[in-house]
Amino acid sequence: MTHSHQHLLDGQTPVEAPKDGYGPGYIVYSLATDFHALCCLIGPEAARQEMAEVINSEFERYQP
Repeated sequence: MTHSHQHLLDGQTPVEAPKDGYGPGYIVYSLATDFHALCCLIGPEAARQEMAEVINSEFERYQP
């Protein structure tokens, strides 16, 4: 994980990295790639709104 993404895990209990080698860095890369593809399909502002809705929804589900 790059230093710029370390804040994503600060204060969190780290999850064991999957045996296939995919970890948080790969997930961030995948999100960025998917965001780029969504921008190409529906435009950057609409893609930003869609991603924000997904992230906020998942954040609410994650809360204890």
